[in-house]
Amino acid sequence: MNPRHIKKHERKIALLGKRLSRKKKGSNRFKAKVKLARAYEKLANTRLDFLHKTSRRLVKQYSEISLENLNIKDMVQEKYGKQINDAGWGMLTSMLCYKAESAGCRIVFVAAEGTTQECSRCGTIVPKTLLDRVHNCPNCGLILDRDLNSAYNILKRSTVGHTETEACEVAPTGAIMKQEAHTP
Repeated sequence: MNPRHIKKHERKIALLGKRLSRKKKGSNRFKAKVKLARAYEKLANTRLDFLHKTSRRLVKQYSEISLENLNIKDMVQEKYGKQINDAGWGMLTSMLCYKAESAGCRIVFVAAEGTTQECSRCGTIVPKTLLDRVHNCPNCGLILDRDLNSAYNILKRSTVGHTETEACEVAPTGAIMKQEAHTP
């Protein structure tokens, strides 16, 4: 669940930014800059707190977590950059990786291609747009939420039937490395 932190803080940030931009040169702009910086800091701290709590809860609750290996940088460049950055997908995956190491949890990244369009029951490809929120397979008759269908496919790919997945390891420097792991 994405709490949409930007939506909660954007009105105040916009107001403070407007006040700062209206300040005349030579006037005391420092107070306005500090207020705007504090508003941005509050937004960042709120997001970071949520991500830390979520990653800790997931690592404690599950022994294996499967994620899509998404190219977040390219996705941000396209349509939904503001929402993706607000949700903190990249920060969440890195937090999961380093917290999983200390908790004895395993993080597995699977290829993202086709997880939404492939039927989790029969494997038929059912083309969808981003607006289609329900998976309706014409082959086997499976009808369920598209995100749930995708989650089943990610789980299936991480455990059975695929020869290559990526496991997450944390380097001594704290940087995240992805290392290929081959399943028999």
